[in-house]
Amino acid sequence: MSLEKYLASVKWLDEQALRQYTKVAKKWEDKGRNIYVLSSAISFPSIMLLCNIPQFKPTEHYTVLFGSGVFGGLDMGQNIIGLMGLIKDEIVDSDDAQPIGPRLISTQTNPIVRLPMLLTGIILLGRSGYDVYNYFANGEPMPNETPFLVQTGLAHIGIASSMYLKARNPKLLQKETLREKTYKLAKAKIEEFKEKAKDWLPQPQPVPIPIRNYKKLEDCLD
Repeated sequence: MSLEKYLASVKWLDEQALRQYTKVAKKWEDKGRNIYVLSSAISFPSIMLLCNIPQFKPTEHYTVLFGSGVFGGLDMGQNIIGLMGLIKDEIVDSDDAQPIGPRLISTQTNPIVRLPMLLTGIILLGRSGYDVYNYFANGEPMPNETPFLVQTGLAHIGIASSMYLKARNPKLLQKETLREKTYKLAKAKIEEFKEKAKDWLPQPQPVPIPIRNYKKLEDCLD
C-alpha cells in the first residue's frame, strides 16, 4: 500500500470516528449543555486512571504512559479553559488567556493523536477481554497484566473521546456514509435490473372474447 493510500485510509477512519462523536456532541449541545462539561467528565477520570497505572507495570512502560499523559494533560487544559468560557470555535477568545502560539497546543496535537489513542484503547480492551474469556471458559489463569490492559485501554479511549467530542463537525452529518452510498447504489442497480427484466420476460397478451348479438330474449337463454 502506497503512502497516499495509507494516509487516505487513516483520514477516512478518523472521519468516521469523528462523525459518530459529532452525533453524541450534537445531542448534548441541542439540550443547551456545554460540550466542555461532557469532555471534562470523560477526560479527568481517564487521566486519573493513567496516574494509577504504574503500579501494575515496571518502568519500561513509563515512556508510553508519559506521552499519553502529556497529551491528556493538554486536552484537559483545553477543557478547563472551555469551562471558563474563554474558548469559542476552539479558539481562545479572551485577552485574559495566553495560549502558546496563535492557538492552543491541544488543538494542533489532538487531530494527530486522537485516532492512535482510540485504536490503542480498543486493542488493549480487546486483549483483556480475551484473557477474561479464557479465564471463565477454559479455566486458564488470569494474566497479571490484565488490570494494566483494562486501565490503560479505558484511559486511552476516554482521552481520545474527549478530543473527538470537542472537534465535533456538524458538516460531517450532512455527508452520506459508506453504508448509505452502498444502499442507494444497490437500490439503483435493482431498479435498473427490473426494467431490463421486463424486456426479457414474455408479456401477457389480451385474449379476444367474441361478443354475440342477441335479437330476442329467447336467444339470451340458449
